[in-house]
Amino acid sequence: MTSVSSFGAAVRARVLGILSAILTYLPIVVLLRYVTWEGEPSGERWVAGFKWCSLIALAHCAVFVTRRKPFDRIALGSDLWVMICGALAWSQAWPALEFFGGHLRETGFWIVVFAVSLGATFATPSGLIGANAARSGRLRRYNLYLLTLVALATVVSYYLRGATLLAVVLPVILLSALPRCSCGKAGRTEPRGLRSGRAGGARCLAHRQEPRDHGDL
Repeated sequence: MTSVSSFGAAVRARVLGILSAILTYLPIVVLLRYVTWEGEPSGERWVAGFKWCSLIALAHCAVFVTRRKPFDRIALGSDLWVMICGALAWSQAWPALEFFGGHLRETGFWIVVFAVSLGATFATPSGLIGANAARSGRLRRYNLYLLTLVALATVVSYYLRGATLLAVVLPVILLSALPRCSCGKAGRTEPRGLRSGRAGGARCLAHRQEPRDHGDL
């Protein structure tokens, strides 16, 4: 019975994880599914996809940014890319859309994600990994490692343009999993100085609370 219940819990956790990932990246998931619905995507289908999915991305950002928990930075960059392409499509700025969404393709996506990652790393207290303690030494290093990987994905994507699976899907899955691993590792290790500081504070508090012997006064 224990093994069966454990297996059921593992399956539920896996399903919930997949659903959470789909919801986190809902606009771009819908966009890619729409443009490839009938096989090889056409320019007209990309334009229509950018238009309507940009509205989904706008609503998606509005919902997730208002939450207390920091929004996934990669997902935020993904939403912004869809909204930028959607704005170009709605305004009929065809040369800009052709360059940003047609020539750069997957690299345009990563340029926006890198800009968001750069700003999150140096301008927000939670950093790129979205942890409240991102300014601690260990998590700050993880932020810089992750930012380096985003920069590397941006460069590599230029040479993989047209291969969406290799240029976008797989790197996004990897980079989205890394922040959770980073927070988990950092959370399990408490700095020695912090431990000693807490212990010293406890000893000081205990000393202050010791009853005085009024007979010696």
